[in-house]
Amino acid sequence: MAMTLSDPAVPADWARHTPTSDPGPWARLLDAVPPQPAEIGQVVRNLGAHYRGPEADLPPATRGDVDLRWVTDMLATDQRRHDGRPLRAERPVGERLQGCCRTPWTSTRRSSCTGARAS
Repeated sequence: MAMTLSDPAVPADWARHTPTSDPGPWARLLDAVPPQPAEIGQVVRNLGAHYRGPEADLPPATRGDVDLRWVTDMLATDQRRHDGRPLRAERPVGERLQGCCRTPWTSTRRSSCTGARAS
């Protein structure tokens, strides 16, 4: 699915999700995050831990998280581990999603940053 931009591009163009970043049925979780940078950053840091970073002592059983690419899959995995808790609820490091620089955690910010999801 190609993204069509306005000519010239406008901020709303970047508020639309791609298939990779679309939270799907988990959009309500993102809607609950206040659209301020500090709040969004806290949620993004709370959701994931770099599998080779300081938190590298993560459970081997969840190492497959690094292969998740779709935000809907990441949020589904998070919610299975955390019984439907809001994204702002603290996650122990060992229960966070494992990821790396390729992980589109930042994609989860789109809805909250713009205050709206485009369809």
